[in-house]
Amino acid sequence: MIEFFLRRPLFAAVLSFVVLLAGLITIPSLPVAQYPQISPPTVTVTAQYPGATAAMVVRSVTTPLETNINGADGLQYMQSYSSANGASVITCTFALGTDPTTDQTNVQHGVDLTLSQLPNAVQSQGVSVQKSAGNITIAVAMLSTSSAVSDVAVSNYADLNVIEELKRVPGVGQVNVLGDRTYGMRIWVDPHKLQGNNVSLDTVINAIKQNNADVAAGAIGQPPTTGAQAFQIPIQINGRLQSPEEFKQIVVAVQPNGGYLRLGDVAQVELGAQNYVTSARYNGQTAVVLAILGQPTANSLQISKNVRATMARIAQHMPTGISYRIAFDTSDFVRASVKEVL
Repeated sequence: MIEFFLRRPLFAAVLSFVVLLAGLITIPSLPVAQYPQISPPTVTVTAQYPGATAAMVVRSVTTPLETNINGADGLQYMQSYSSANGASVITCTFALGTDPTTDQTNVQHGVDLTLSQLPNAVQSQGVSVQKSAGNITIAVAMLSTSSAVSDVAVSNYADLNVIEELKRVPGVGQVNVLGDRTYGMRIWVDPHKLQGNNVSLDTVINAIKQNNADVAAGAIGQPPTTGAQAFQIPIQINGRLQSPEEFKQIVVAVQPNGGYLRLGDVAQVELGAQNYVTSARYNGQTAVVLAILGQPTANSLQISKNVRATMARIAQHMPTGISYRIAFDTSDFVRASVKEVL
């Protein structure tokens, strides 16, 4: 082989130039990350059962999901955990070389078969099926800079205005929220007041469900009608309650004297966060951290650049009292490594 090229120097020079040119063309398409992608494809299934214990989550959510997901093409093994805050997380690991998108579709099929078996509270929350994207590329901390803005308000702003924007950034695979404080109506029932009024907890729960639901109320003048009816007017009902005061007015039971026992008589109601189990801090301050994971073949340098540009654009419209910081960025290490190589 060496003799062949020594006798044909022009051919060797042209071939070397072609190889060099091909390398230069493919450089922009090569993935750039802090660590190489050597782990097998994984798909994560996440469900939430509010108010349930870990044992209830295992029995009602995790086990049915595992039963229908098991047997998916290329599935090697599954890992799951069910927590006391009602979370169920199943990690499905597939064989090396399988297509992550196909793996996600197969898992989604198993989840769809299970949905009708899950509790209504889980179905209303939804079951998430996502391709795992590996390591965190960059993390953004959302902070309150004013005592007038609570961490719940910061979390709500991030949920409505930031997270979906970041998910649309090219190369981003997932956006995980740490220290989430999603708005929720907090109801603390006083057991002594329940006993004093001879009311059970199930009665309170059923009253809340019946009075906090959207109902199709129909329309006035809907056919069949008499010829004198000229218009058809839809009826709108405010089925979903919005404020603590509205929840306090829910009638729980009718007392023997004919009076109404309302939710506010037996419980404390206030607007807060859905859960306070986990929290995140940035430089000692409570924060909502958005951990951004890149797609397996994405360029981490480009992801970091795009995320920073997106956050700078969002910051122009942030309300007073809310700001952000870049809490973590692996591209700094990658950029320094590339510089040393070049």
